[in-house]
Amino acid sequence: MFNNNNNKSTPLKRKKLILKPNELKDEEFISPMKRRAKMKTFLKVKKKKNLMKTSKMKKKLKIMMKKKN
Repeated sequence: MFNNNNNKSTPLKRKKLILKPNELKDEEFISPMKRRAKMKTFLKVKKKKNLMKTSKMKKKLKIMMKKKN
């Protein structure tokens, strides 16, 4: 009886929020658990980079020592 084609349901489009660096949450507003987790990952990455540096230096030293002999 009522054939209304004008009111077709359309899915809602959600806006993706893209935060710019200056709009990111400050450290003081992050919960303590998230802050701790963030610090742990930061320290792990830093430690890994330092290990990579030392291992590269060791390899270079070994190569130099072999060349001298």
